[in-house]
Amino acid sequence: MTNPTAPGQEQAARFIQIWVESLASVLGQIAAQPFPMQMGEAPAEVATPSEPESGDKGKDKKDEDVYITITASGSVRGEMSLRIPQASAAALARIFMGEGAGGTELTDETRAAVEELLRQVAGHVSTGAKSIWKELPLNLALAQAPTWPPAADGWIRSGAGAPAEIAIEWRLSAALNASLVPAQQEPKTSSSPAENLTAASDRARLGFFMDLELDVTLRFGAATFCSETSCSSALGRSSNSTGRYKIPPTCCWTEN
Repeated sequence: MTNPTAPGQEQAARFIQIWVESLASVLGQIAAQPFPMQMGEAPAEVATPSEPESGDKGKDKKDEDVYITITASGSVRGEMSLRIPQASAAALARIFMGEGAGGTELTDETRAAVEELLRQVAGHVSTGAKSIWKELPLNLALAQAPTWPPAADGWIRSGAGAPAEIAIEWRLSAALNASLVPAQQEPKTSSSPAENLTAASDRARLGFFMDLELDVTLRFGAATFCSETSCSSALGRSSNSTGRYKIPPTCCWTEN
């Protein structure tokens, strides 16, 4: 088993922790009681995967473990495999279908129930991961044991006080494990002391120019009027009592 808390596996641990919390939430809602889940070690009785042999294509699947393949898309891409041992799969099916204690044999109906239950859990994972990864669509389906070597793996198990004993093995593909780090939404880091000093210096220079007094001379346009008799008194006051200047016709003056 790969230790998800080892250096370089921190994001895998955060990803699996969301699965742990989502499993506990969904199972607790269905069972109508607390259903603690946690990361743990492999149960001794299911330490070796019960993968179908090449010559057992016609063998009854009631004695096989259940495998679920989860494909991530969006900002995180890759595959995740869940292996649910026979006894745990039967327990999950009973919880989801609301049936009492029964045997551990698996049927197509109970396998479909496990698949639907975990699909609901995957929905919770997608929602819970938004605060860390931008988007995390997850497609889930029953499958065979994965052929790719895991980049990270481990177990999720029911905790003390859980109404049923559940153990689920998880495996992350190399692509999924690698994409968890760059896809994470990192918080904006604070500027370095040198950057802060430069910014303060820039603000000080800007403040100096804002307060600087300058001698400014403003020059307005001049006008030259024609010497026509009709316009000779254009700049004088009119004989009326309004005190306003007469404005000569535009044809009689030009701008300089």
